[in-house]
Amino acid sequence: MRYAVLLAGFLLSCTLHAATVDFSLSWDAPITGGPVTDYRAVCTDSAGATVLDAVTAGTTATGTAFDVPPGAGSCSVVARGPGGESDAVVAGWSLDVTAPPGSPTNFTITLNCSVVDGSVSCEQV
Repeated sequence: MRYAVLLAGFLLSCTLHAATVDFSLSWDAPITGGPVTDYRAVCTDSAGATVLDAVTAGTTATGTAFDVPPGAGSCSVVARGPGGESDAVVAGWSLDVTAPPGSPTNFTITLNCSVVDGSVSCEQV
């Protein structure tokens, strides 16, 4: 299952594998202000725990988080340079991990078998 959200020029996409989330973030470089040295991207889960903390020179960041609880989380990105940090750009996300149904129960097959001329013949009843 793959989700993508575009907010304020900040693309957050994630692939869900039960409670494992593969994050892929991308953004555009600022068009105003001083020079950019690098970017810091941070994602937190519904409990406020950091599930991704990446520093990158480019405008993308990826990572995998394990045991992510269901609920709402967020990701933010700041540009950093000699003049300090920019304001954060924030995008929210929601994780609804619905378990698959349980296996069927009381599964039985009843066969009616007979021997005819030395061969066994069965049919499902």
